[in-house]
Amino acid sequence: MMRSRTQYVGGWLGEDESRVKSSSAPWRDALSHTRLDQEHVDYFSQYRSLYFNESFRDGQGTDEILELIAGVEEVECWLDLGCGPTTLFWSIPANVRTSIDCCDKSAEALKVLHDFILSDDIPPCYQQVLARFGRDHHHLACVREKIDKFIIHDVLSTPFCDVPGPQHDLITAIGLFGLCKSPERYAWALGNAAAQLAEDGYMIGADWVRSARFIDAEGHDNSYINEASIRRAADEHRLDVLSLSKVCIRDDPLYSTVFVWLMRRE
Repeated sequence: MMRSRTQYVGGWLGEDESRVKSSSAPWRDALSHTRLDQEHVDYFSQYRSLYFNESFRDGQGTDEILELIAGVEEVECWLDLGCGPTTLFWSIPANVRTSIDCCDKSAEALKVLHDFILSDDIPPCYQQVLARFGRDHHHLACVREKIDKFIIHDVLSTPFCDVPGPQHDLITAIGLFGLCKSPERYAWALGNAAAQLAEDGYMIGADWVRSARFIDAEGHDNSYINEASIRRAADEHRLDVLSLSKVCIRDDPLYSTVFVWLMRRE
């Protein structure tokens, strides 16, 4: 029997959308007046422990994402959309000079990230990726100092104009847009995110396509995602697709493929 939505690590929580109220604040204070759901905190803590703690797993599309991030020239400001508790992992190959903003619709996800930033923990998979890109523990300490804002915002359903802020030279959306229910909604969400992109800025994304088993378990079918649909969405918002690849996922019951892409504002 498949586990329920709140138990299925790797899926979504199906939380009450009315709880999502947009806000932006310095990260240390952003959650100080927010009521947190402990079950959701536990979910994101379990997610981080399961997927971003032990030894690095090949064949999940992670290599390709890290390489794209590493290939982007140094930027001033980076915005990590749908960040969950994993911003520090994706930061390892990134070249960010000034600031990092972390955005998620779930305050509980940001709480797990908040606690991880404050710790000096460097899990095994982080250590392996640090070594791979020739960086040491000091690099991660510097990243922790560059975290600027926590933004609570549902990028998939709410215009970003509700959360004023500077435009960013780099935006990442790892595993975010694949939660959209249709190609039309995917295109809208991509444009919503791109509104925060500076001129000549870069956007990196990864869209995991669900397995038939996972679709049956949760009822969310994102099999519409393919190279053509991603390019159409990019064209609609005047984004130049610099790189787009399809990666087959190995030994994962939840996902069959992932599309990894790099775009730039035209």
